[in-house]
Amino acid sequence: MVHGPTTCTRQLSTAIAWNIWKGTTFRVPMSTLQRPKMQGGWGLLDIGAKCQALLLGSLWIQSTREGSATATWLQEWNLAGSRETPLYVRMIPKKLMYLHCYALDMAYIKPSGNNETLRTFKRRVYGTLHIVTTAAKEAENNTNESGNKLEAGVEKPTHSLGTRRNQIQLVRSST
Repeated sequence: MVHGPTTCTRQLSTAIAWNIWKGTTFRVPMSTLQRPKMQGGWGLLDIGAKCQALLLGSLWIQSTREGSATATWLQEWNLAGSRETPLYVRMIPKKLMYLHCYALDMAYIKPSGNNETLRTFKRRVYGTLHIVTTAAKEAENNTNESGNKLEAGVEKPTHSLGTRRNQIQLVRSST
């Protein structure tokens, strides 16, 4: 997920929910409304996943441009064209946290094909991130009595980077 604007994401989601429900007593969770129409939802966007998909799409475009700073850093950390999570991803400096997030997230995205448009690629990235986010939220809702462990045995995170790692671990364990 995008690790900075969580308050903005929360505010946008609150505004959307307020507009939808406008004072009604019975409210359906946003996660239900974000499901595809074929699964009983409204197909609303997951704001956090959309922000992350836009960021990854922008980084991917910049990584293909010769001479850009992003392309240089991705090559320096051996992330250009890479689709596996590198073992040394933790060694990326905190100033380059966006590269860390890029490495973790892009490991789950199938590389873009020659005939694939940028729009289709971004939609595929959003779809994948939405699935990961939804699976992680469902797993977090299934905490045991102690409240410290998730069902999959992963400790409950205390910060956003830990949340992202747990989301990835939960998706890997469920497949």
